[in-house]
Amino acid sequence: MSLSGIGQFANRNLVKTLKYAAQSQLYLHQAGSTALLSFSSNPARLPIGKIKAIDNIGGDYQVTPDNFVENKSFIERLQQVIKDHVADEMMYRLDSLNYRNSYMPIYDLKRVPEYMNQQVNVDNVLGYIKVDAMGNMDQSTYQANNTYRLCNADGIIKLSDVILEELKKHL
Repeated sequence: MSLSGIGQFANRNLVKTLKYAAQSQLYLHQAGSTALLSFSSNPARLPIGKIKAIDNIGGDYQVTPDNFVENKSFIERLQQVIKDHVADEMMYRLDSLNYRNSYMPIYDLKRVPEYMNQQVNVDNVLGYIKVDAMGNMDQSTYQANNTYRLCNADGIIKLSDVILEELKKHL
């Protein structure tokens, strides 16, 4: 199955869509035994991945690494949006002041660090960016982390508001 959206293989009236209770930025779209997970309420938009072997989605459904298949096209799009807009996000701009003359990890918000300069789980690091002596990020140096996982033991991807809004423009 292609992961370009449910709309291409199902009548939209037959698609059950609901907010994913465990992560309010996401939507579950089910058509028959197929379910996609997306940042859009529109099932035809680019999903983040597919949920394997599902009978019926309910409010208590849990997405886990065992039942989730990542959409590589989504990851590529996400990485481009992050590269283009990471410096627009205040959270990362403030964090960059702690990484002067170094490389700063750009992480998702599955598990937010509890204190300054805490090591982030590498599975939650989207990529790395060089920070200059003044604490400014050089967007041209952004490098995606190929070991990043949308869904892992810490949960499913969660994005900052700025990155999420930019991403939605490109789905």
